[in-house]
Amino acid sequence: MFSSISRVITSAITVAFFAGSLWASDGHMNHGAKSNKQLPAVKGSQKVCPIMKGKINPDVFTKFQGQKIYFCCPGCEGKFIKDSESKFAEMKSRGEVTENIQTVCPVSGEPLEDRNVSVTLPGRKVYLCCKGCLKKFKKNKEVYLKKMSVVKKQEAKAHSGYEHHGHH
Repeated sequence: MFSSISRVITSAITVAFFAGSLWASDGHMNHGAKSNKQLPAVKGSQKVCPIMKGKINPDVFTKFQGQKIYFCCPGCEGKFIKDSESKFAEMKSRGEVTENIQTVCPVSGEPLEDRNVSVTLPGRKVYLCCKGCLKKFKKNKEVYLKKMSVVKKQEAKAHSGYEHHGHH
């Protein structure tokens, strides 16, 4: 009798382990888990305002698609948002990458535990929580970028010392 019970328990443990392995292989083992860990920003290489092509002001930026994009003056933000994809492409052509400030996966909405899974897009990198979400992101990139496109404005400080002859 003990050997029958032992075999049943051993079989149940084996099945549970195998099922858990399959679930984890999709990369979703941590989905639903709460994390207090805040990932630091990934420093970018942006030096040029994507609108006026002048030097950026580190006090003037917007948060867009999990990125921190810097400008020379407050008036440039709106122009960037209206044509972000071409501006990101121009940044890429200059070898610039924006500062990534993402804290959640754009597909699952779960907090990012690490930055091991990513996709490189023109001028920026987008991080995802797992390979399963990466696959979904690649299939519907526009949908997820739109989801990430909520603009969070930074109160821009007054900007003196630069002449902007009617460009705003």
